[in-house]
Amino acid sequence: MGLIVTSEASANAGASQVHLQFDSTGVGTPALAGLVAVDNAGNKQAICPVGATLTYRLMSIRVLTSGTSYVPSTGTRAIYVECVGGGGQGGGAATSSSTCSLGGGGGGGAYAAKLLTGAAVKNPTTYAIGAGGTTGGAGATGQTGGDTTWDTSVVVAKGGAGGAVLAAGTTAVMQAGAAGGAQASCTGDLALGGEPGGMGQRTSGTAYLYAGSGGCSALGGSPGVGAINSAAGATGQAALLYGCGGAGAATLATAAAGGAGSNGFIRVWEFA
Repeated sequence: MGLIVTSEASANAGASQVHLQFDSTGVGTPALAGLVAVDNAGNKQAICPVGATLTYRLMSIRVLTSGTSYVPSTGTRAIYVECVGGGGQGGGAATSSSTCSLGGGGGGGAYAAKLLTGAAVKNPTTYAIGAGGTTGGAGATGQTGGDTTWDTSVVVAKGGAGGAVLAAGTTAVMQAGAAGGAQASCTGDLALGGEPGGMGQRTSGTAYLYAGSGGCSALGGSPGVGAINSAAGATGQAALLYGCGGAGAATLATAAAGGAGSNGFIRVWEFA
């Protein structure tokens, strides 16, 4: 295949050719003048737009699930940073004696994103991945998920709250799930709150429908599913995908811990 550099007035490329030319009428909607490649059918592909609007070309997409320091790829001029906070742990179930205790579901992590250009693209940049809540023990309130941050406070996605414990008892009652990461507490060009944890339900002293399931992150995912009756104490199911909340525990006797929330993550879109 041949590459021919032509003037704007040139005809379409011949068979097995691509013409490279300046097009003042522009390509795209709205159109922007610039250097374009033209094939033999007259199809145009923008190569290097020229105008008052600064343009970028996507180079790579990087997903960060660990570590604390980001070094941009060579030639990076702009980045779009997306952060998801850690999921909250499900609530535990308290020790009981032939009565029901269960926990509410942990909240999902929030989402926050921001476009950074020029000097705002730091080399290196410090970041933190919000850890899922895990340390709330048997019969205890679930641990809140950690915040995921970029350059300390430039982008902040809040972690989901930990689920509460419904004390052992015999009355029919519901236990609310924990709050998702709060949109209002995030920073960035765009922020979305995490989903609240699911509600647990006790129908009597010796039976209930389920403990609370975990909440999804703002990007969706796979949270933990609420536990069911267990004399030995059923630990809540752990979340499976990034930023989701863990499920509540349930018991008819022995205390149990809520399921672990999952860690958050960062996605970086790099542009030249």
